[in-house]
Amino acid sequence: LIDRMNRTASAVDGTALGGLLVNAERRRQRSQAIGSVLRSVASFLIVGTAALMILDTFRINLAPLLASAGVAGVAIGFGARNLV
Repeated sequence: LIDRMNRTASAVDGTALGGLLVNAERRRQRSQAIGSVLRSVASFLIVGTAALMILDTFRINLAPLLASAGVAGVAIGFGARNLV
């Protein structure tokens, strides 16, 4: 009876608990990746806003620049949809 209990415990440990540890590691890696992406997006927005404010200070018309950036964003989105 004790031998059977030991085998059952080791079988549960190998599948259930091992699976939980693998899932926890995946969640940790996923949260690190999302945090890195959010940090990159936030710094891009801050630098981009500062650059636009500097260009506006020099009286450069921002409308054509923003329109071009929008078209480029749509083109990149269509090009990258196969990667996602």
